[in-house]
Amino acid sequence: MRSLARRGIDVVSVEYGDMQPGHLSRYVGTSLRVPSPLHDEGAFIQALLDVGPRFQGSVLFPMWDEALVSCSKYKARLSEFYLVAAEEWATTRLFVEKARTAELAASIGIPHPLTTTVDSVEAAEECASRLQPPFLIKPNRTHEFQDRFGSKMFPIESLSDLKDAVARCLDEGISVMVQEFIPGVPSDGVVYVGYFDAGEALVESTHQKVRDGPPLYGSPRVVISKPIPEVVEPGRRLMRATGYTGFAGVEFKRDDRDGRFKLMEVNARHNLAGALHVRCGIDYPWIHYEHLAHGRKPERMEAQSGIYWIDLYRDLGYSLRHLRSEEFSLWDYLKPYMRPHVFRTFDWRDPRPFLAYPFLKLAKTLRSRGRR
Repeated sequence: MRSLARRGIDVVSVEYGDMQPGHLSRYVGTSLRVPSPLHDEGAFIQALLDVGPRFQGSVLFPMWDEALVSCSKYKARLSEFYLVAAEEWATTRLFVEKARTAELAASIGIPHPLTTTVDSVEAAEECASRLQPPFLIKPNRTHEFQDRFGSKMFPIESLSDLKDAVARCLDEGISVMVQEFIPGVPSDGVVYVGYFDAGEALVESTHQKVRDGPPLYGSPRVVISKPIPEVVEPGRRLMRATGYTGFAGVEFKRDDRDGRFKLMEVNARHNLAGALHVRCGIDYPWIHYEHLAHGRKPERMEAQSGIYWIDLYRDLGYSLRHLRSEEFSLWDYLKPYMRPHVFRTFDWRDPRPFLAYPFLKLAKTLRSRGRR
């Protein structure tokens, strides 16, 4: 929103979730409330079609997996009004459905964790017998799992935990996989991002995780921009194999056991660290907009190294909670704040989305407790 608005583009915020404060940004001209694509996909698409004539020719950016899935599946209908920043469903599902991602990686020789889709507790037990604990229960579609359980995965330490977790997921009708756990530290996690045209990288950059939340199993709360050449070639190969067009982030983790980077997942949309790329000199939202709206391709450019990205609320919360268990010194905790950095949400020129977050979180918690 900020990137495009600062370049003179009128920004419309389409909101449906409890924790989406984007409409409070000073850079948003119009805000729309629509049904959630996760809970009523038909109503979500119809709401976009209903306002289509009003925003004819606009670029439509799905920013969360559930919106990406719906916009991709109904791209042909939405394209009557919008320039949809998503691939056709046949391509998108290769990345949204994690089992397909693993199959794709295997077919083109990219290392990845051993992953098996299971449809029963017995199948999960058989799969676990071939792995060393701990291992992970992961959803085939992360957004559905996260909506139901509030996390991206279940770390499993024992066979009894495995049985309980798989049974719980299957009872909810959620497809899951058993995956080996890749040991290591947060800095073993790296991400290759780029803007692609028919599978070819026009612009690309890499960054490394510094701290996760929760530790070991969570999403990044601090990352740093830096060259990581080992993941550029496999990242390019993956995108080339699909002929992908658009922005994507490809996540790898270095396996301490053999030193190889293993493919973890692909996000076929703009990711949470978007402000980092802009701060490093590569404005991916503007590149994407210019390509879709005007057919302009960017020149090659290099990202600035040594810039930190900080998810402020999460970093402060997890740092305080795990101060004694995480193997970081006081300087390790303070360093990202003392060096050049950018925050996920906070911006002095546009503070309201950041300031609203605790109140949205409290309201969501109270509503959840009220339903229970």
